[in-house]
Amino acid sequence: TVAVVVACSVALGAKKLVNAVPALQRLGLVVPYFAVCCAGSCNIAFMRSSEWMGEGVAIFALDGTPLGQSVKAGQQAVLDTIKSRGLFLPIFPLLIPPLSFLLLPSNIVLEICVVTVSIGVGLPIALALLPTTMEFDVTTLEPEFHDKRDRSGSKVSKAVANKGL
Repeated sequence: TVAVVVACSVALGAKKLVNAVPALQRLGLVVPYFAVCCAGSCNIAFMRSSEWMGEGVAIFALDGTPLGQSVKAGQQAVLDTIKSRGLFLPIFPLLIPPLSFLLLPSNIVLEICVVTVSIGVGLPIALALLPTTMEFDVTTLEPEFHDKRDRSGSKVSKAVANKGL
């Protein structure tokens, strides 16, 4: 429901702004994209709030040794997910087709092809933009991870975490 409220609020507010200011008329095409980005970003942040505000995410040494839960790693995981899923993914279905329709002749078959290709190509690219795992220098994490050791007893300098989708 948070995402719906945000999307509707942004869409209605941006539409009023675009209609009220003649210089912004050309930006009308990006209003749906902007609304979906805001809604998606809020949804990701809300649904994964425990990762960036509370528990964090599980981190591991490069050899797989569990090191604990890191809020800083969780914050980076959520931010990366917002970039790939909240901002990049909507470009293909919400910006490419309307901009293409301005340049291409009006033809229903062509329009269906543009939308299909935008979604079929855009989704895999957006999800592949950032890998599902992240690597950190342990000095960028909380102080309790700075002196951790792996299974062989070596001091851990790098840690990995699952970013999620």
